[in-house]
Amino acid sequence: MENKTKKKTRGKHPGGRPTKKTKAPAKMGRPVKWKTPEDMQPVIDEFFKKCDETEEPYTITGLALSLDLTRQGLIEYENKPDFSYTIKIAKGRCENFAEKRIFSGGNAAGAIFALKNYGWRDKQDIEHSGNINMAIAKDDAGCL
Repeated sequence: MENKTKKKTRGKHPGGRPTKKTKAPAKMGRPVKWKTPEDMQPVIDEFFKKCDETEEPYTITGLALSLDLTRQGLIEYENKPDFSYTIKIAKGRCENFAEKRIFSGGNAAGAIFALKNYGWRDKQDIEHSGNINMAIAKDDAGCL
């Protein structure tokens, strides 16, 4: 008896033709602007230094533009674990600037508006104390 074993045709079409190799899907979109937070930090520091020199306010949009990002792009970097701390500290400096403007006198409306964008809200809590006495009387028919 003859040994009739099939030849393995790994990677080939059953008819002997090579099969098409499938490639992994290519990554789409723009390459990342910042590879590490350490690359980003000198630009952030320069933004605040320039604002101090020109007496311009610290703003989130200004911070984003200095990093060649949109506000949304800055938020996306903030959501990346490696960048979260760096971005939050920088945004905190912007928020602190707006807070100080409220107490520096003058018109604080713009600073209040900015703080609302940071999640601050106008809220007033009113507490009442004392007793409320109510008398309920029935009429002649027994109705209240």
